[in-house]
Amino acid sequence: MIALRRGAPLLGRSVAAISSGDRGAAVLRRLRIELRWGRFLKWENLKIKENVANFLALTGIETANQLFYPERYRGQVDIIKRLRVQHSFMHRIAEDIPRPCYKVHTRAKKTFDDLNYLGRFSEDENLQLQKLQRIHGNDWKTISSGMDRSMYSVQKRFNMMTTTVGPWSQEEVDILLGVMKLHLERLAGENQPGSGNDGAADAGSGPEQLWLTKRQLYNKLPWKSISEKVTSRSWLQCREKWFTILKTKLSTHKKEVRGGGSQSVLSKINLINTLYAMDLEDAAEIDWEQVADCLGNVTPHHAQKIFNCLKMTRVPHSSVLSFCELIDFLHDKVIPMLRNKLNQMADSCPLQQEEEVQNKYLLSNIFSDEEYMELDNTA
Repeated sequence: MIALRRGAPLLGRSVAAISSGDRGAAVLRRLRIELRWGRFLKWENLKIKENVANFLALTGIETANQLFYPERYRGQVDIIKRLRVQHSFMHRIAEDIPRPCYKVHTRAKKTFDDLNYLGRFSEDENLQLQKLQRIHGNDWKTISSGMDRSMYSVQKRFNMMTTTVGPWSQEEVDILLGVMKLHLERLAGENQPGSGNDGAADAGSGPEQLWLTKRQLYNKLPWKSISEKVTSRSWLQCREKWFTILKTKLSTHKKEVRGGGSQSVLSKINLINTLYAMDLEDAAEIDWEQVADCLGNVTPHHAQKIFNCLKMTRVPHSSVLSFCELIDFLHDKVIPMLRNKLNQMADSCPLQQEEEVQNKYLLSNIFSDEEYMELDNTA
């Protein structure tokens, strides 16, 4: 597949136009052209701003906020909407960006929303938000118009207000583990030979034999429904806690996962070398699945945490460096320090062997009977 890069022309038409029309997905597959997904790169964000500025100059619309939120400007709604249709608004703002129009539009709406960056909610705003949510339910568009805050910020704030903050209690951890065990057992049943469409394993596959791949333990899990069963935590908090649990469960050197043992130092060296070999220009281009596979028994989430820790603790003024400068510093300056630390460890005690990478994980090793609270799943 051809991965489109910055400003890539396509037969005289914008990538966005083809990806949103002419049965776009089929056309792009036939031309073997791959659209980008995931985090927007720095140049893509700049290109969106450039495209929006060009569209404003073309149409005479005064601000980007008017362009994306015409309903906030009574008396100008019809004029703005007519200009948007007349000048192919969706295609122009996505021009030369290798993503579907609707993805670029969503990104631009968040970027140019004047109500999206207004600081912390006051106590009065918190009370008003709770009142409006009781009246309108989860109609965040109506709630945002009544509060002069963006739809995204009021939704995020409400979700934070309805969940517990701070350390997890043992009861909460037990409930989360119970929910995860029930879901993963059903998923593991589909891996067993002879399992039917209902996901049930055959009679010879007992609970102690159920297994999952590393990716199945964290990828595409139904976090919203999981958090609803935990009740006291948001889906983001449940996801974060599960990754913290997996960090220990996947490691074969469990005593080292919290400290700076030899395996921890080796993981940092391998991470830096992997990122250096990728030769990328933007952190958003990193395929963390690939990085995690190179490191072994870690999740992409853990790999990102190792990287962020290295960046914050080992690189002076990391916030002002480009991604390339950051990786070069880690490779040229930090790796020698880590290797020296590894040599000092070898002098004082024998180094542990490198972890053996596992392809499958038994659920019986992920969960033990003492670690979770069984849930009544009959209701």
